[in-house]
Amino acid sequence: MRRALSLVACFLLYVHSTLLLAVTTAGASSTIVVPVVASTGSFVSEIAVYYPGPFSGTATSMTINVFYYDANGLPSPGLKPCAQLSINAGETKSFVLASQCTLGAGGHFGVLVLQDAAAEKTNYFFAFNRTESIGAHEGFSVEGFPIGNFSGQGADASGLKRIAAPPGFQTNCFVAALGEAVDYQVLLFDSSGTQIGSTLTGTLGAWQEVRYVDIFTTVGAPAGDYTNARATFVVTDNPNRPSLIGFCTVQENQSFGADFRIAKSREGRDNGQRRVFCRGGNADCTDIQTGFQITDVTKKDGYRLLIRPPDFVKCTILGSQASSLEIALLPIGTFAPGGTVLAGGTGQRSFYYSTGPRSTSNGGVAEFFNLEVETIAAAPAGTYTYAIRCDSGNGTGDSGRVNTGNSRGF
Repeated sequence: MRRALSLVACFLLYVHSTLLLAVTTAGASSTIVVPVVASTGSFVSEIAVYYPGPFSGTATSMTINVFYYDANGLPSPGLKPCAQLSINAGETKSFVLASQCTLGAGGHFGVLVLQDAAAEKTNYFFAFNRTESIGAHEGFSVEGFPIGNFSGQGADASGLKRIAAPPGFQTNCFVAALGEAVDYQVLLFDSSGTQIGSTLTGTLGAWQEVRYVDIFTTVGAPAGDYTNARATFVVTDNPNRPSLIGFCTVQENQSFGADFRIAKSREGRDNGQRRVFCRGGNADCTDIQTGFQITDVTKKDGYRLLIRPPDFVKCTILGSQASSLEIALLPIGTFAPGGTVLAGGTGQRSFYYSTGPRSTSNGGVAEFFNLEVETIAAAPAGTYTYAIRCDSGNGTGDSGRVNTGNSRGF
């Protein structure tokens, strides 16, 4: 039984997702990362790759480099030699890890990286991994993710548990680096947000992965059952933040079924997905820091605001002079007066906007809207300093002021 548990722990490490950027269906890239694959005496990983063909042009095939890295703690961690994969446009092709790469004896698990082999790596494709038991075909799936989805922003894997009563549940957590070294911490919290046990710290070199079997025991959690716990993965390198992959698996210890919990961040340190769009504001976006200025009350400022429908957006003017200013959201176009005001408008220092279904906005395409700020009609001549805060569920583009000096009026 102990050997069975050990084998299971080796491969029940599935997961994806960006620490940075949560799960997304925008999954094409010229470099795809599968956070964990495995090849043991009991389990095998099969990776499926789809090449849709070029956006335009006449290319009929592409070649993909396959890089597999055994995880830390195995007899020979690091890069293993793998054959390239050739695939035609419109084709889906699969391969077994042990057939594509020279692994050597023993069990293996680690990070898989697939990359366009062309000199100019702009061909994109998709990938998916299924790891299952030999014979019984029980297993789990891990998506392949565009490498740019991962970031150095703190991320959380939630719903973790440890339960002693049969069948029993155990949580294993994993940390992986991408193409550069990274310093990290892993912290475990109970359902109320109180830290459990001690903080784990470590350093990984490029493409290294480490597994923490039974995370509750590893951090020194007091005896007893836990449910709805949370693992937080933190990059401690400052001021730069290399990318980190964090994930956990919750394992049932009788049939050894498990699931995959990718650690998810707020916006993955992506200025195109800011849940709080803050222009000219202070660190927590409650007031002005640098601010913007309107020096001519007959003119207005214009911004582009990316909105991904269906979504809900609230924008507010910040600063002591906010009562002398007004804000409006309009469809993209010129900043000339006379546009269609979607939200806000005359006398409004803030607005709340619901986009409605995806299909009702710009033919279902996420788009930039116009965000305009001006003084109210009664404002006397002078200089007006302000900042803007926009909160949104799906995140907005972090755009600066793109227009100033157009005539006042929405």
